[in-house]
Amino acid sequence: MSGGHGVGLANQLLATLNTNEEKTMFLEAILQNILSSHDLEVVRKTRQPKKRVNPAPQGLLGFGMSTILASAHNADLFELSSVVPAMGLVMGGGMQLLVGLLEYFNGNAFAATSFMCYGAFWLSLVGVWLLPQTENDVHVMKTVETFMGLYLLLWGLFTICMASVTFFSSHRMVQFLMSSLALGIFLLSAGEFSRCKIVKQAGGMWDLFLD
Repeated sequence: MSGGHGVGLANQLLATLNTNEEKTMFLEAILQNILSSHDLEVVRKTRQPKKRVNPAPQGLLGFGMSTILASAHNADLFELSSVVPAMGLVMGGGMQLLVGLLEYFNGNAFAATSFMCYGAFWLSLVGVWLLPQTENDVHVMKTVETFMGLYLLLWGLFTICMASVTFFSSHRMVQFLMSSLALGIFLLSAGEFSRCKIVKQAGGMWDLFLD
């Protein structure tokens, strides 16, 4: 078989392949007959890996911005206006759920669990604020302080669990932030249980300091 005829046949076979993966495998088979195994390994190593976008900064931004506004309210600096639920719904809830899903597909279990759970936290917190404001026939009562304290206590315990995981694999700054976040949630929970405005304000100021 002449060289020109062989090249033409190879081009015809290459044209029949549908996907890039099939074409890559076909070209590798040709290279296997031309190059030594060492040279082929060098060719494989020089492939450009697929670039993956790191979505974690967007999730942290959504959590941080929402927490700043909510903490300002808890510190009794501002009333609970529509700004806080709106930010919690979109940035705190929606953004973190989206980032959590992206981290899940990236194979990052800790980040996926953190962002999706705290996204759910913000969505549930917005529900706690807004559901009592619905029409009278819905019969949603405003949450009493002790029940709100229990709600925050559960999230504080969850944060402690997540913080304990960071001590096995994460940077010290992440360990500090998660542990400090748990402390702030426990202060808010204690303020709700005790009905002590000063303790609740301390929790809000602590979270503002962290952010």
